[in-house]
Amino acid sequence: MVEQYGRVRRLLARLLNTVKFSAAPAGSATLNACDYLSREFSSRRQYFDDAPTEIIIRPWKRLVINKEKHITRRGYTLCFLSKLQDSLRRRHVYVTGIDRWGDPRARLLRGVCKPEPPKIPFDVKSVPFAPFATPIQECCSCNNLLGSTSILRGGVWRRVN
Repeated sequence: MVEQYGRVRRLLARLLNTVKFSAAPAGSATLNACDYLSREFSSRRQYFDDAPTEIIIRPWKRLVINKEKHITRRGYTLCFLSKLQDSLRRRHVYVTGIDRWGDPRARLLRGVCKPEPPKIPFDVKSVPFAPFATPIQECCSCNNLLGSTSILRGGVWRRVN
C-alpha cells in the first residue's frame, strides 16, 4: 500500500492547492488533517509527529505509526486520502461551489419553493386510511414545510397531528 505514495504525491499537491473543502460537523477531523497536510506538504520531513491523529483508525495504525512511535509521512498521507474519500462519499466533507460534491444542506433551503398545490375539497369520511388528516392552508413557505409534519395524499396537502 505504501508503495503507491509516489503516484499519490504528485496528485495530492495539486488537489490540496486547487480544491477548497468545507465540512459538516462530522467531517471536522478530516478537514483538520487536510489543512495540516496542505501546510506541511512542501516540507521534507519524514515524520509528522504533530499531525492530527483523529483520522487514524485501527486498521491504518500499522502503516501510519512506525515501531519508534512516529507518524510516517507516507502512511499518514494515504490514510488521509482514504478518510477523505470516505468523508466525501458520506457527505461529511464537501467541495464548496460544486453541486455534485457540494454541501447537501445548502440544497435543502435554496429559497426555491414549489408552487402551492391545488386546493381540492375533500370529505374526511372519504379518506378511510387517514381520518385524522386535514388540509394545510398555507402550504409552501419553507418554514411551514420544514416545521410541520405534512403529507400529500390524493393530490391534497394534509397535516398529520
